[in-house]
Amino acid sequence: MKRSSNLVAGSLVRAIRRSSGLAILRRCVGQATYSLVRVRGEAGSRTGSSGVRDLRTGGRVPDDARFRIGSVTKVFTATVVLQLVGEGKIDLDGTVQHYLPGPLPASYPPVTVAQLLNHTSGLPSPTLPDDDQWILDHRYDTWTPQQWMDGVAKNPMEFTRWSSRWARPPRATRPCCRP
Repeated sequence: MKRSSNLVAGSLVRAIRRSSGLAILRRCVGQATYSLVRVRGEAGSRTGSSGVRDLRTGGRVPDDARFRIGSVTKVFTATVVLQLVGEGKIDLDGTVQHYLPGPLPASYPPVTVAQLLNHTSGLPSPTLPDDDQWILDHRYDTWTPQQWMDGVAKNPMEFTRWSSRWARPPRATRPCCRP
């Protein structure tokens, strides 16, 4: 098993290096100019890259390049929140308004921690321009939490707590997993 996973990882890296990775990436995600692959396991690790880090200079992307992890941060955040739930420091049925008073508009209904974790809160996203050039020009911008929430507050809730078929039922009607 260890040997086969090592072979698969090595094959994947070689395939990316052999292929026209840059052309494939551009077709798939538009503005991307490179890809990185890192595969780790008990048998060791393999890394590889394809494309260029700078279109002007054609500079190669180092195999150990750093990159933004984007939406993957949700998984790490959820893990820490669930650890805090296990320690009794956060309640899944507690509201965002209780733990973080202020950021959500008063007109928004209560939003539970559980709803945030399972993406059923109905909270809107900030409205951003639907313009490729704007996205490219602002791809390295960093927003403060307040700037993000100001953008959220400009939009109405996408749905309310009990109007969504994905919302959790009230505590009395669902099995309890806590002592």
